[in-house]
Amino acid sequence: MNHSETKFDFYHLLKRTVEQNKPVALATVISNQSKRAVKVAAKMLVYANGSHEGGLGNADLDKRVIRDALELLLKETSKTLTYEFEPEQNIEVYIESILPPPHLVIIGADPDAIPIVTLGKQLGFKVVLVDHRPNFANRDKYPDADETLVAQAEEVPQKVTLDEKTFVLIKTHNYLKDKDILQAVLKSKTRYIGQLGPKARAEDLLKDLSEEGLHFSPAELERLYAPVGLDIGAESPEQIALSVLGEMLAVKNGREGGFLRHQTQAIHPRD
Repeated sequence: MNHSETKFDFYHLLKRTVEQNKPVALATVISNQSKRAVKVAAKMLVYANGSHEGGLGNADLDKRVIRDALELLLKETSKTLTYEFEPEQNIEVYIESILPPPHLVIIGADPDAIPIVTLGKQLGFKVVLVDHRPNFANRDKYPDADETLVAQAEEVPQKVTLDEKTFVLIKTHNYLKDKDILQAVLKSKTRYIGQLGPKARAEDLLKDLSEEGLHFSPAELERLYAPVGLDIGAESPEQIALSVLGEMLAVKNGREGGFLRHQTQAIHPRD
């Protein structure tokens, strides 16, 4: 789809897309050294399905920008790109990927969940808190949560988003409930599954599931982080929240979570 929009309508479209939690790329011309009638500040929205709104003033440029915008959306990154039409006649376009926030599903509502909910929200996650007890899954107790849901373990896959961008933290402090939830989420497409508790406990959970005839592939188990969190010596609920969310960010950004002083590459690598 491509038609002219007033400036008001254009930003209305962008606002509506963001509110609908749909990924979109915003392409903006930032310089034009070519002879083409492309105005600086011209804008175009590119959607993940390849459709677009607006235009940059040149059909060939639009086509190339749409292609690059779709690639940047897949990589979840933004970039300034230079388009050359003739020698030393370039047009620079900044393509910004605007992505819906990743979901953080916390299963198990207790006082220890409060700093995880708060920090998760501050770090840009859409936080969903789940518990089987209505008096625990209470929005008044967790005002920073985007959603609070009452659900049994077997209901979790139907009631929450469990896709490739979802991060799950299991912390019911109940062995049998953890086992049921682990069974439900390990077969989903979730990006990350954190299991609170020591390593031996997680091994026992997987052993019990195996004895019940449920087996997981190496790829499925690769998404399980147990014990959960970075090794920072966390003790208090706030420190544990930092440890857990730090690990989630490392996974989200494809990092190992080590000391930066041991890093031999650029902290912010350029494509």
